[in-house]
Amino acid sequence: LNQSFNLNSDYCFYAAHAAYKMNDFTSAISIIESAPKNLAETDVDCASLLGESYAARALSLESDEDARKAVTQLTNATKLMRRYGLEVGPSLSLIKRMEDRVGGSTVPDYSGNQFREPRSWLVMLSPRRADELVQSRDSLVEELHRPMGVEAAPGDVVLFASRSAHLSKKMTGTKQEWRVLAMYRVTSRPYWHPTQRWQSALELIDRPEHPIPIDAQELKSDISIRGKRNALPKGHHARYEVYKLDESAMDIMIAAVKRRSDGIHHDVERRNIGQNAKKPG
Repeated sequence: LNQSFNLNSDYCFYAAHAAYKMNDFTSAISIIESAPKNLAETDVDCASLLGESYAARALSLESDEDARKAVTQLTNATKLMRRYGLEVGPSLSLIKRMEDRVGGSTVPDYSGNQFREPRSWLVMLSPRRADELVQSRDSLVEELHRPMGVEAAPGDVVLFASRSAHLSKKMTGTKQEWRVLAMYRVTSRPYWHPTQRWQSALELIDRPEHPIPIDAQELKSDISIRGKRNALPKGHHARYEVYKLDESAMDIMIAAVKRRSDGIHHDVERRNIGQNAKKPG
């Protein structure tokens, strides 16, 4: 059909996609690049598939040349996607993987400073979202795309947390406890999403088996602006329930992890002693 109706972009895409699914990336590339009407630059589906085919061949053959071509084609594809209001996150993640192979970057930087020190961020989850994160399989949460505002940058660390269920509506003295559910690393620069606004790609670093309790007063952040978020400028992180943490945040997290680990070790040791004491002599 593609040969008989070579002016029809759908047939070109289907033929190339079939070759791609059979891991024949060279044929997929050839079909799209030999098509009339320059579909690789004008048709969003063909442009995306061509970039993905170059990326797949770059990985299978360890080819830097194909990686460079993948970056070029995927960059063009993301421009077409934005024109039609389509999701660009997966394409940007693939661009980054290809750039990591060859060095350099073609993705615009909206964070204001490409060379700043990594920052730490706090994402506060509702009870429902927290439960989804805890219960989901690793394969479903190992990479996320979520609104982070315009300041997040590759290398930043993101803590996902929720309020402890038994302390969600009350305080114990001046102490309120949060539970850290997972830690992610930002892997992309902010990109525009037609409905979610400024998003970033996140890669899972760790999701502890048991949430890590931490004193909300210790973990200094700008969460105090939470109630004013609708008055904040567009693209501000707090508009998306994301808050900037103090530089000491990672030290506090490490100490909390150690306390948690020591506590679990002590409980196991005490349980073993108790079981041994019950054994007949």
